[in-house]
Amino acid sequence: MSVLKKFETRKIDIGQVNDLYFFCNMSIAFSAHVIHNYHAISGKGFLAYSKAVGKTLRHFKYHPIELREEGVSLPATPFIFLILNTNQFG
Repeated sequence: MSVLKKFETRKIDIGQVNDLYFFCNMSIAFSAHVIHNYHAISGKGFLAYSKAVGKTLRHFKYHPIELREEGVSLPATPFIFLILNTNQFG
């Protein structure tokens, strides 16, 4: 939580959210829905990505989340929430 509140960075080799591990990035909210919609579209590239963004904008609904660390809880309803282990996204 302190990292999120203070915008600090920390070096990591692997991340974990609940029981799932990730190496490069983890996303929830809008960006995760865009990627989900992108994978459902035939074809790839900028046009497919643009279609996925458009579909997501039309159908996106906010979902509340709860961030917890060592007994401290922080409720949130983010539009975009990313955890990255790289200097690039996408």
